[in-house]
Amino acid sequence: MRNLAQQFIGLNKKTYFYTGAECPSLLSNESAVKQYVQDKSLGELGRKRFYKIENKLKDNLAKMLHCKSTEISFSGNASEAMNNLIDCLDVPEKSNIIINDLEYPSVVFPLLNLREKGVEIRTVNHSNGEILQKELEKLIDDNTFLVAVSHVSFVNGYKHNLKALRKLTNRFNALLLVDATQSLGVSKVNSQYCDFIISSSYKWLLGAHGVGVCYVSEQMIKELHPRRVGWRSVKEIFHDERLEKYEYSNEVTKLELGYNAYPTIYMLENSTTFLLEVGIANIEQRVGELGDYLIQQLKTNGFTVLSPEQAENRGGNIAFKALNGEAVMTELLKEDIHVWGGDGRVRVSINFYNDESQIDQLMCALIALKGEMIDE
Repeated sequence: MRNLAQQFIGLNKKTYFYTGAECPSLLSNESAVKQYVQDKSLGELGRKRFYKIENKLKDNLAKMLHCKSTEISFSGNASEAMNNLIDCLDVPEKSNIIINDLEYPSVVFPLLNLREKGVEIRTVNHSNGEILQKELEKLIDDNTFLVAVSHVSFVNGYKHNLKALRKLTNRFNALLLVDATQSLGVSKVNSQYCDFIISSSYKWLLGAHGVGVCYVSEQMIKELHPRRVGWRSVKEIFHDERLEKYEYSNEVTKLELGYNAYPTIYMLENSTTFLLEVGIANIEQRVGELGDYLIQQLKTNGFTVLSPEQAENRGGNIAFKALNGEAVMTELLKEDIHVWGGDGRVRVSINFYNDESQIDQLMCALIALKGEMIDE
């Protein structure tokens, strides 16, 4: 799959392990944006093309998520999608919500606001970089309204077993909200185990900024009660009493206020078509193999790996301890090796366009830096 790197801008000149923060751009995305610019000048015909591309994108995402395209809506970003969902849910007072300490802050922050209405936020602490089912079982009870998890952790790549989580939440009639930002596009994500899924567009989906993906199961759409409204969120715009009242749509588009970011939608339709052609299962397998190789090399050379060793328990992110991760990131950039560093670790995001030789190149550079920048 390494030859697929030729489909990206600049990857033939750099070693890119940065997708967990920012994906490289597909060459074909330039044509997608150009098509949008051309369609923008076509008036009503252009709008029809906007809708066509938008519907194609929803079809692509539905294939990835194993859901109906009518269960997908868009927002400005994943954080906005998260806030939209929490604002739309009638969370009972004195209920509880379960999170874990491997969560990205933007998943947690909207939930913390619910403490003002008496909702308890319970946190499961990780055990050697994994969230154990038995620890979740200690905290969940009949008053649990929601369990919120990132499918794959931004910290170390730990991947939750959504099937097992769904089985647990069903026992207590709790909802399951999943942030798939670090998994959608690189790992299989099955909506049948989730009530809600959110994701950004500019990481593993190989898109751009400006779109947040939001899946809501068909049975939960009617349980959402928006507190904001726009022309796109209502059943009908033009009626005799439009200056007096409105009625929300029965579809998930009631979460949308107006037009979405069509330049990004054009790019995302293109990139998701590309990903489906490559095959998510193929990508996941290749990323798992490369991850195994990287972890083996890190351990052999004395680095402290923070990620699960078993491929089925992790996504594309692999992290190791680093006393000064940001400095390591900066030094590697001098050799055109792109990783993320900070918060006491370095994170290597492996994707299908990488290969073993690039991991060897990374390891040579890391071994040279081992010492004051990395070791505690």
